[in-house]
Amino acid sequence: MSGRELKKLRAKNKLTQKQLAEKIEVAQPRISEWERNKFKISKAYRKILNDFFVGLTAPNV
Repeated sequence: MSGRELKKLRAKNKLTQKQLAEKIEVAQPRISEWERNKFKISKAYRKILNDFFVGLTAPNV
């Protein structure tokens, strides 16, 4: 997941950087750094982000 993809997913789900940061338990500046490609998203956080966004789009059963 690139920073651009993260920003698109966050915006599509109407989340602020602060809201996303709180959900995945990181500091808000880290979200900004990822979105600007200042820091690469680690494998661990790519998985956390993927699981988070998949959970938002999964149908409620």
